Formats: sequence, structure tokens, C-alpha cells
Amino acid sequence: MFKNLTQSRILGCLLFLGIVGCATTKGYEGPSRASGETATVKAFGVEFYSVNGISVGANSSGLSVLPGRNQIELVVNASNFNAREDGNKRMILNIDVEAGKTYAVTGPRGGGGLCAYPLNAAGDPIFQEPAGCLGDL
Repeated sequence: MFKNLTQSRILGCLLFLGIVGCATTKGYEGPSRASGETATVKAFGVEFYSVNGISVGANSSGLSVLPGRNQIELVVNASNFNAREDGNKRMILNIDVEAGKTYAVTGPRGGGGLCAYPLNAAGDPIFQEPAGCLGDL
């Protein structure tokens, strides 16, 4: 009996951690909006610290933001081979997004700057259409 109870507790904890680890942070004030009214920004090789002045939790896998200009404070992960930016300091990424779209913050393979790119239907970044890059004002 105790073995099954322990297994149930472990399974429950793992499910809870899995849910928490996949959280998306709301990067705007006010009530939550439908996904078609917001844009989603995912991190690939970077860690988000804040979006539009709102702190981002360590377990956040992405951001939900309103259309238009958004400001993301981030750090490039030291193991990210895609980006050439300094991986030890916080940087600001300004991006312009459209409602209903998903964006990936990453760098193209083989070099290039860190930018936010819209994703196509297959989930691949469209590198020719950056929504904003480090250094953009």
C-alpha cells in the first residue's frame, strides 16, 4: 500500500513540475486575452528575465505579448552556438509582433545576430523577416 502511495506522490510531483516548467508568462497588464489577440515569443538559446517591465519566472518557456512593440530583457545562454552576442550580460531586445503569430528568439546557424523571427506553419523560423534584433532601437 505504501509503495503505491509513494509512486502516486512521485508521479504527481513530476506532472506538477512538467506543467510549471512549460509556463508562458503574460507580458502585459490587465486580463488575459485570447491567443488570437496576442503573439507568442519562445526562447531558443536565451533566457528571458523581463518583458515590458514584468519579471519572467525561471521556468517560463515563452511569453504572451500584445501586438506592436515589446521590450524583452534577456541573457544569451552560454551553450547557444547560434548567437555571437556576449553570453554574460543582460541585453534588451525590442520586437514588433503581430497578433496570432509565434516568434522564436534565436540566431541563425553559422553566425548572425540574435533576433526574433516569426515561425512558419512547420514551426521553422523565417530568417528573412526578423521582428527585431539586438541593437535595434
